[in-house]
Amino acid sequence: MVIDFASFLEMSPRDIYDDWLAYIQSRDPLLKDVGPATFNSILAEAVASQFWVFIQLLKKKVKDSSILTATGAPLSAIVLAMLPEGRYPGVRASGVMKFSRPTAALYDIVIPAGTLCAMTTEAGQLIKFQTTEATTMLTGQTLAYAAAAALNIGNEGNVATNTIKTILTPVIGISNCTNDAPFTGGTDQEADEDLRKRALYTIWVTGKATIPLVQEHVAGVEGVREVKVETLGQGDVLLVVDSEGGTGAPEPAIGDMIRENLAAGCTAPGVLGASLRDAGDSFQIGDCSGGQVWVRTLQFLAEETAVPFVYQTPGGVNQNGTITFPAGSVAGYTAKATLAAEDALAAKILSSSYAGTLSFDLFMGLGEYPFLWVAPELQTVDIALELVLTATPEVGLLNNIRASLTAALAAYKIADPLEFADLVKYIYVDYATGRAFSGIDDVSSFKITCKGETITGFGQSIEIDGDERVKPGDIMPG
Repeated sequence: MVIDFASFLEMSPRDIYDDWLAYIQSRDPLLKDVGPATFNSILAEAVASQFWVFIQLLKKKVKDSSILTATGAPLSAIVLAMLPEGRYPGVRASGVMKFSRPTAALYDIVIPAGTLCAMTTEAGQLIKFQTTEATTMLTGQTLAYAAAAALNIGNEGNVATNTIKTILTPVIGISNCTNDAPFTGGTDQEADEDLRKRALYTIWVTGKATIPLVQEHVAGVEGVREVKVETLGQGDVLLVVDSEGGTGAPEPAIGDMIRENLAAGCTAPGVLGASLRDAGDSFQIGDCSGGQVWVRTLQFLAEETAVPFVYQTPGGVNQNGTITFPAGSVAGYTAKATLAAEDALAAKILSSSYAGTLSFDLFMGLGEYPFLWVAPELQTVDIALELVLTATPEVGLLNNIRASLTAALAAYKIADPLEFADLVKYIYVDYATGRAFSGIDDVSSFKITCKGETITGFGQSIEIDGDERVKPGDIMPG
């Protein structure tokens, strides 16, 4: 009888059947009759079928118990220990539907929430969309707008302008529909392989802290709006913390929380601003919204060593700073530099007059090394908007659009790119409430300016760095 466990798991029902018949005969040589309807055959068949079912269940249990092999719901359950937010569920694409008729409405026409419209693909498939609010085409008007979303979760709902043209839910008095802007934001449910990779990636060192854990705990500090953690390699991480205090009054609790949750052997050195090397110095490697300067020696210092440097403040003023290392400083020793004033901050390291052969790294950050963080660099977004209004726009329409765009920009997170398609929809729909605005006949122009770049059409975007966040500037609808 087979006793090797690995071989047992690979046996077919016939293998188990034959093995059991052989085992029965080995126990009693007189049991020779193994025909199809004999007791021996029936017993071996029953045992083989039950064992084969057990083997399949055992294999499935083993497969579903490992993050490397589990799929579907078992994988979703396993990753919760590493990813508290779990599998990304996917999102429905959203946008604005425009309903119209060829002549002015003779009475108020209500278009109810839940009205279905559709786009027909080249293959003849219907992609359905549903209004998420009721809207009214007022007497004398030919147009009405309503916020809408794809009926199903997924990328398929991300469709181009003027592609949704079929009304599936008839509305008396309404003859046409379309979408003046693309439907965007739709994402598929996270695939098993993507979820597996994300879960495995969050583990820096076996048994140590994970990125989600640090983000979750630091984000729990009062006054913190958002936290972004980026791995830099060799145990270093960059923490960008968006808080009410910013660079002016950073909360001490942030540093304490980083200290408590960062894995042993990992450091948060802030932003590397410059490297001094005998072979050649590098400056303005990175910049930040402002931080103290910390200097790390990469070699043993037998004598007291001074390292002077020039830095630029967040306000663009060049000032002098210096650090003096005591004799006997070991490689890796890091100390805070003296800047022009006690509360001075550096945004860039511009140069250094150090002429020695030793090597140093200059970091910028808030808090105490090696638990530094930086606040996001705020990039102002200005919007210029020209509209053609109907004869009877809603009261305060321009102010409402300004407030909608301002709220949309204020909700951007660290490193979110500035995409034309993401903002243009909030000309038509209030960002805060989802209510469609009434009284817009046409959008003549829509210009978004940030970081010296201006975008004016679909498909255009402005990249935002990993330590930057946009903020509303001048929003000028007219």
